[in-house]
Amino acid sequence: MMDFWKSYISMYHFLDLLWNKHKEECDDLGGLLGAMNPYLFSGGLPIDHVMLTDWLDFFKEGDIMREEADVVKVFEMMIGFLQKQETNFGIDLKIIIDQLNEINEHDDKGQLWHEWINICTTSYK
Repeated sequence: MMDFWKSYISMYHFLDLLWNKHKEECDDLGGLLGAMNPYLFSGGLPIDHVMLTDWLDFFKEGDIMREEADVVKVFEMMIGFLQKQETNFGIDLKIIIDQLNEINEHDDKGQLWHEWINICTTSYK
């Protein structure tokens, strides 16, 4: 189970992993990660505070502010978050969103799902 901050950090690390695999195909994800990065400045907040606000909106919509979300729920929220960024900012995240949707729709989720679980169970500062 993950709270708001742990889920945001897990999402950031997982998207960074995907970006490293798809740099040539998805430049816009690199720009989004730069805006999301909680490690650039002291205080641990991303350069673009809208990223946290948007993520918080997904927690509110899921009515899970008072509790923690499981890895499946956070994975689904991550897809929605990316779709919102794509719509609001006109960035192209189709390759990544399609890959995440494909993982989400299969019973045998494969290696990327295991990497997601690993990231979600790792402690980050």
